[in-house]
Amino acid sequence: PCRAGYTNLKVITGFASSSFLYHVIHSFPDVRVDLTIGMAGVDGIRKWDHIEYQRICNSTGRLTVRYYVGVPPIHIKGLVWSSASGEAAYAGSSNFSWNGFRDYHELMNEVDPRELKKIFPENNLVDCTDSDIAAAGIIRDASDSSAPRSLKDVALKSEVVHIPLFSER
Repeated sequence: PCRAGYTNLKVITGFASSSFLYHVIHSFPDVRVDLTIGMAGVDGIRKWDHIEYQRICNSTGRLTVRYYVGVPPIHIKGLVWSSASGEAAYAGSSNFSWNGFRDYHELMNEVDPRELKKIFPENNLVDCTDSDIAAAGIIRDASDSSAPRSLKDVALKSEVVHIPLFSER
């Protein structure tokens, strides 16, 4: 899409890696990235990645990284590319990471950009450059293998959605 003239990339993903983001930002110097990490409120963000997100934001001026801390968490993976001349969007299984775009077998399908843009959250977002980021309780040390918030707490606050596994005959 960037070769077709799209210069803005809006990403929603369950997980991301700062090393992949660094690669994207530096490989495509005309692209501006707006990244939302949807599982941050449950799984947290590694401190090293958080520091790198801040560094890349501050050094390039072409990056916004936000952590979604709402309930239920967001595990969706979607990309919306845009320019003055139009939009293209993709949704699928690829997190915004090396695993998602290089190392694992993943799938991204072209979708209607108008529909995909509806799923981007507007609330419960914490900017990675926010001076009060520690209050969100989502930054974790590499040695901390626990999630910052209990999945039990998330389950108690979430609405239950019943999905039938078999059709009724």
